[in-house]
Amino acid sequence: MDLLTSHIMRTRVIWDNGEVRIWRSSGRGVACLATGQAEDSQALVAFLQSHSGLLSGSRLTLLLDHPLLDHRLERIPQMSKKLQRQLLEQREQKAYGKEARNWSALALHPDEAGAQDLRLVASFPSGLNSPIAEWALRAGIYLEGVYSLPAALAASLPAQVSPNGAILPITVGDITYLVAQNANGALLFFVRAGNCVEEPSLLERSSGRLALFVEQEFGMSPELQEAPSKEVVPSGLFTLPAKSMLNLSALRERRRQAALRFRVRAFSVLVVLLLLSFLQIQPSLAQKQELASKRLSLLPEIRSERMELEKAKDALKEERILRQIIAFCRNRSVEKLEDPVPSPLPVLVAGIGDALPSNLELDRIECTIDTESESLRLLLRGRPLTPDLDLSNQLERFRESLDNQGWLIESSAINFVQESSENSRFTRRGAQRFFEMDVAIRPRPVNTQTL
Repeated sequence: MDLLTSHIMRTRVIWDNGEVRIWRSSGRGVACLATGQAEDSQALVAFLQSHSGLLSGSRLTLLLDHPLLDHRLERIPQMSKKLQRQLLEQREQKAYGKEARNWSALALHPDEAGAQDLRLVASFPSGLNSPIAEWALRAGIYLEGVYSLPAALAASLPAQVSPNGAILPITVGDITYLVAQNANGALLFFVRAGNCVEEPSLLERSSGRLALFVEQEFGMSPELQEAPSKEVVPSGLFTLPAKSMLNLSALRERRRQAALRFRVRAFSVLVVLLLLSFLQIQPSLAQKQELASKRLSLLPEIRSERMELEKAKDALKEERILRQIIAFCRNRSVEKLEDPVPSPLPVLVAGIGDALPSNLELDRIECTIDTESESLRLLLRGRPLTPDLDLSNQLERFRESLDNQGWLIESSAINFVQESSENSRFTRRGAQRFFEMDVAIRPRPVNTQTL
């Protein structure tokens, strides 16, 4: 039994010639939950509908015995299962004509060896079977199948070894069935004897007919072993495998029930997966909420630290500017007041040279001071020291160095010059990496309170 349905209760409904009983197996044994009368399939459906509360959530198996339920023995040649089934289908149509019937065959294995296989065949009208399957599908109840009650009772009996074979009685409620077995306990056939407790003569007549039939078919004379007793349904009906019983459900109904069972299994798997996902996600959600709470509590401290960091950056920038001013003044200092003051251009050129990245070299530099706007215009021409250098990145670093020295860049233009047409890839690549840069800068305003 699979893990998804092993917990579902197993229920057996026995429909025995108009009398209906609902049986259920539990850890404490087998119990009869309800009884009633149903002369036809519609009455049976109404009875099951009135007790749907007992059947919901269980795996339902219907075991029936009906005046229109026929059993017979068929001997067929040994061939493929497909051909054997086709032969049995032809014999079924020949026996019942155009009447729609569901049939099922079970292989019997007596001791006799021959060129033919022995089959026990059960046949039942489809019109009596279909309403039950339709109701189960509408009600969402998983119907495992509709099986022959006499064949199931016969299969549930333990094998009894005897020299000439045996006829064993088994009683369900008030009705006794007789089952014939060969010397090794293999099933041969069975009959319905009736209420042998109230009418003991039925037992003798039924056992005589069954013994005569077995003698004609198998050449042995089994004897009645024990007297029947009134007892509850055998617990063997709940443990009997489906392959040991005759299933009278149509193939179409079995497929629909299989689809229903698949949906139930899929729903169960989905519920389990959702539950596992929730259990797995719940700690993560709690951890996420805890982290969010900590983040909110740290926000004021983060803002304060960020403000302190901005203040420190501004102070460092002003300090760099002041250092440039001090260095500029020191380079233009004189010993005597009457001495001429050195030109500021060499000082400015030296500062610009310090800002230039070490991977670049200048071929020409022109500086022009505009005293009215207090700005300095630089015309630079240079090249990288290595051919594979990222020149754009180096020039950007040069601009950042000027900014760090306290210069405010008003405008900047860069032009890459090509002066060679040679075919050498190295020469051509190096020639294209000459640059010309036109920059206008001016001193950045300084907070005079810090001087």
